[in-house]
Amino acid sequence: MASLEPSMTPFVIAICGWADTGKSTLAGNLCQELRASGCDADRISTDAFLLDRETRNSLGITGYNPASLDASEMLKAISNLSCGGAYEYYPYDNRTGKRSAQMVRIDSLRVVVVEGIHALHVDLLPRLHFKVFIDAEADVLAELRIQANMRKRGMGAEEAIRRVARELDDFKKFTAPAKQFADWVASVSRGYEYSIGTTEPAIQC
Repeated sequence: MASLEPSMTPFVIAICGWADTGKSTLAGNLCQELRASGCDADRISTDAFLLDRETRNSLGITGYNPASLDASEMLKAISNLSCGGAYEYYPYDNRTGKRSAQMVRIDSLRVVVVEGIHALHVDLLPRLHFKVFIDAEADVLAELRIQANMRKRGMGAEEAIRRVARELDDFKKFTAPAKQFADWVASVSRGYEYSIGTTEPAIQC
């Protein structure tokens, strides 16, 4: 159970899981609902701390491999935000595989939502108050990823399919074990419908 009791420091929510399972959309919708209820909220994606796609490809690693991540900068960002500070960064652009040229600033907030495949990174766990992991059967995950590779990243069908097998292996190796730390484990369908496998906590402003 978790609640947003009055506090001097932000409440940090993490949404982790396989790519293209709706984490960014859920984080955005959550922030919108929280703001509507009077809570200052914003989100940050751990994708912002990934090496660009070209560099990852040259190193022969996927984005699930911790070697693809600037973990120290990610920890600095979340530490700043979890203490009520601000952070400036350049978001990752899925279409280009690089960081955007437009800087984003997050100021002091009541709620911070951290979303991404590294949102339950071991270094971040002490900063997180509520943790969500989105999962599904492997065939569902693969289908969602293939569709997104073509739609969001401009890949052809052959390349989109080819990348998935290796990514699933790394997901199982590097990301899936973090599910044990989640307060909620949600299952996503092909139609982006979610079911929760644990008791719903009380989250109130």
